[in-house]
Amino acid sequence: MFKEVISALPFFEALHDASKNALHAHALVHDFEAGERICEHDGKTCERLAFIVYGRIRVYKMSEAGREVTLYDVIDGEVCLSSLQCLLEGKPYDVHIDTIEPSRIVFIPANLVQQWLLEDSSFLKYLQKSTLQKVDTLMWHYESMSFAPIKQRISLYLYEKSRHFRVNTIYITHQRIADEIGASREAVSRVLKTLEGQGDLKLSRGKIHLNGPLPLY
Repeated sequence: MFKEVISALPFFEALHDASKNALHAHALVHDFEAGERICEHDGKTCERLAFIVYGRIRVYKMSEAGREVTLYDVIDGEVCLSSLQCLLEGKPYDVHIDTIEPSRIVFIPANLVQQWLLEDSSFLKYLQKSTLQKVDTLMWHYESMSFAPIKQRISLYLYEKSRHFRVNTIYITHQRIADEIGASREAVSRVLKTLEGQGDLKLSRGKIHLNGPLPLY
């Protein structure tokens, strides 16, 4: 199973043979339950690059008031850019990273990543593409969540989740939405009730079903 997981990584086939052998020899595969802590802002430097085989993890910071502020999620087939930054710069993590769903993660040693960046152009191209896609997501998140009224922020958030996962039913709590957009749970619940009253969505315990494209106000 281990070799099958490693060989299925999207950049594996493009690697040089020596890089493939090193990956099989030194990578780690670890399964996490939902809600587990992968790393935290604890002054430690990063020793491995985290690649999400399946599942979803959340990268977030804590405000001075103790409120969690989500920076971005990492899902199937993506690299955790915080682990990449930490690895390349040799600086401590300045974020917390938790699993949101049961997740399988491949951890690649720092020395291999640094070697491949110099010697294996296919791996470098893969990381460049992943980085640009995530920067685009972060820019959207910053612009929409920083300046828009809360009703628009919630609509944009649900729209993005629906578009990203290609689903109309989103399994999420009001508290999770509040954490991710930087609002109170009470305010989020009020807006969701308003949207439900307008016929835009249907609320159930632990999930939200979108009846169609949300008005982005």
